[in-house]
Amino acid sequence: MTQYFSSIRGQVKRRLDYVEVAQFWKNPGIPFMIVSFAFNLSLLLFGGIIVFGKLPPKLQLFYNPVEQTWSPENKVIPVFIIPIILICLYLLQYRFLKVIFKTDRRLAIVISWLMTLLNTFLLIGITQIYSLNQA
Repeated sequence: MTQYFSSIRGQVKRRLDYVEVAQFWKNPGIPFMIVSFAFNLSLLLFGGIIVFGKLPPKLQLFYNPVEQTWSPENKVIPVFIIPIILICLYLLQYRFLKVIFKTDRRLAIVISWLMTLLNTFLLIGITQIYSLNQA
């Protein structure tokens, strides 16, 4: 009899885990966040490889407030190093959302929509960098 109850308890626990995962994916904010992450990363990597030869040798990405000028950086940084950093940040963000979702669903949903918005801004920045032409 106790074996029967423990098997039912195990089945209920598996169903609850399934329902918890389904709730995580039910809101469109988290899939939008993941799709925007993937699109930005693919655009950074593949788009960067395609337009690498057309970019100027030095890109002015970072502002130096001491000298009050833009610091020229090698074009390898935005094309190859920034995507690697973003992959690490995206994985941490996803893990953070999964942990928070168990305790506060609304906060996780708001964070996912904010990350989608930030990815949209990043997309605009990527297209601006790739539209630079060597004069």
